[in-house]
Amino acid sequence: MTQNDGNKYDPEVHDEFIKCPRPSCRSRNAPPESDEFHPSCWNCGEHLGHQPVDTGSQYTIDVTDIHGSGAGVGHTDDGFVILVDGVLPEKRIVAEVTNVKENFAWGELVEVVEDKIPDEEASEESSSEDEDEDDERTRLGAREDWWG
Repeated sequence: MTQNDGNKYDPEVHDEFIKCPRPSCRSRNAPPESDEFHPSCWNCGEHLGHQPVDTGSQYTIDVTDIHGSGAGVGHTDDGFVILVDGVLPEKRIVAEVTNVKENFAWGELVEVVEDKIPDEEASEESSSEDEDEDDERTRLGAREDWWG
């Protein structure tokens, strides 16, 4: 048996392989059943389509962005995307996976572990900034300032 460097397919070690989905790469990668399997291609880093999460499992994730549908976007430690409805960015939550797709999963909020920005402080800061801006300058697009 030969030494296998990382996740690269080796015909003497693996009976099967996963071909990279990127047309310019098409490298052979270790199958999910092997100890060397990694969710990304060893050559180009493309996601190999293996979902590292299971339906019903709970994960602690940091919600850092918001999806176009309004769901909060978080990532597992492996970088797999989990979308959670009703969660705004800058929160650490525990989510239970309800539906797994090829590139992402949907989850439900179980509990909020930590608010990075408390809601009360954020609303107080934004309201005081808005009042100061209105007092200091005229509104853009107002008829009085239309022609200068």
